[in-house]
Amino acid sequence: AKVADASAARLAAMEAKICEAAERLDRTVAEASARLDRDRAVERAIADERAAQRERSELAEVRQQLASVAQRMAELERSSKEQATERAAAEAAKERRSAESAASELGSAGA
Repeated sequence: AKVADASAARLAAMEAKICEAAERLDRTVAEASARLDRDRAVERAIADERAAQRERSELAEVRQQLASVAQRMAELERSSKEQATERAAAEAAKERRSAESAASELGSAGA
């Protein structure tokens, strides 16, 4: 009976150690899982930041292109206005010469 009691006690002690080891293993797995989740979250945050940086760069490039287009449009508008002014001046000079010529003809006809 004493041998059976001693075996039962050893068995109970082994079972307690196994339970403690299982609990430690569960804690270790839970901690590793939490670390893995944090690492994945950090990786996602880094990837998101990189994507945002790329988008900011693309947006800056598009803004630069828009500024260039706006500048070119302003230059074309100025050029167009200058050309219109030059055409109007040429037409006015032509009309003036025509009027002077007509006045000259009237003057010679009247003289």
